[in-house]
This record gives sequence, C-alpha cells and structure tokens, in this order.
Amino acid sequence: MKCNKLLILAVFICTCFICSAQKKYWVHVQNTIDGKKINIEDGITYTNANSEKYTITKLKYYISDIRFICKGAINKSLKYYLVDAEKKDSFQLNAQSTLCIGIAFTIGLDSSIQTKGLQYDGALHPLNDMYWAWNSGYVNFKLNGISTQSTSINNKIEYHIGGFKDPFKTQRLIQLPLKNLKNKIIIEVAIDKFWSNIKIAENPIITSPGALAKKIADHFENMFSIKNED
Repeated sequence: MKCNKLLILAVFICTCFICSAQKKYWVHVQNTIDGKKINIEDGITYTNANSEKYTITKLKYYISDIRFICKGAINKSLKYYLVDAEKKDSFQLNAQSTLCIGIAFTIGLDSSIQTKGLQYDGALHPLNDMYWAWNSGYVNFKLNGISTQSTSINNKIEYHIGGFKDPFKTQRLIQLPLKNLKNKIIIEVAIDKFWSNIKIAENPIITSPGALAKKIADHFENMFSIKNED
C-alpha cells in the first residue's frame, strides 16, 4: 500500500513538473517581397524574377500540423491556421522543452480534413473564400492580383493551388531550423520566390489541381525561413 501511495505521488509530481515546464511562444508570419513586408492595401506594383510586373490583391494559405521539433519532449501541434496577408497573423505554440531545434508544419490541409467536405469551423469556414465547391476541397494557397503581362480578362492573375490526391498533391512539409527559442518567433515568407518556376505571361491563371499546381507547390519550401531578430 505504501509503495502504491509513493508511486501515485511520484506520478503527480512528474505531471506537475511537465505542466509547469510548458511555455507558450508567439509565432508571427510575415509575408515579404524583396525583404520588405507586404501591405496589400498599398497596391504596390512589384517586379518578379522574370521581369514581369504584378500587384497582389489577395494572399491566403493554410498551414497545418504546426509544431516545435525539440529534444527530449513531444509537443502537441496546432491543427491548422489560415494566414491572410490582409491581417497581422500570429498564433501560440506550446513547448515542454527549451531544447528546440526547429519548427515544422505543412503548407495546406491533409486528406483527413479535405475529405470531410465543407466545414464551418473557424479557419475552414466558407466565408474565408478558400473552399472549392465545384471540386469538393479546400485551396491550400491562393494568390490573386493583376499584371500587365496577363492575357486574361482585365489582366487578372489567379493562382489557387490545391489538390490532395496523387499524383497531384500540393501539401508540402516545411521544416525550419531554430538557433534558439525566443518568446517571439518570426516565420518569413518570401513571396517573390513564388515566381521562380512560373511565368505570368504563360500561365496567368491556375485554378485547378494538376501538373502546374504541383509544379508551384514543389517550390513552397524555398519561400519559408526563420527571420532572426537581435
């Protein structure tokens, strides 16, 4: 009986220690072009790597299964979050260890969410304009705008990158190294690198799953990095 009591006490102490060791960290997502923050309301015209001029009118994308990669601890992930360039995006993550060497997440939503159809829960609500009603699935990454190089009506550009089935899956795992764990972590998303393997003049509109959407998704990893601030 005495041993059982000691065991229960030990478990209680360990549980309290783990809970007390948990700490919340703010993660901020910062969309940039040429190292400068994007402000869609400014209507700035940018020039991409192909010397094509463009203006962004909408920029949204899902990041999911967001978690710290730590030594000696298993950290729960944030299921999903919708980044919207018209807002200041930030969320909290918990860590049970300060020995964290990275942060991992997926661009887009996995099939377990996609196959459930339209949902009305927060980031998945249809009012967020990220659901393909005709295709029964969510768009993983959306960039709308205008460009003089676009051959579409009113010079529109629309890149609605989605698709969760083989061979055209567009979800991509991102893993970023952390030198040290600070209270404020900034994930920089270099939108100028979006154009590294796509030309507006050739493909101003991509709004369905397929080879072109997969081609763009293959380059997502190069857009994300941890911004170090002193």
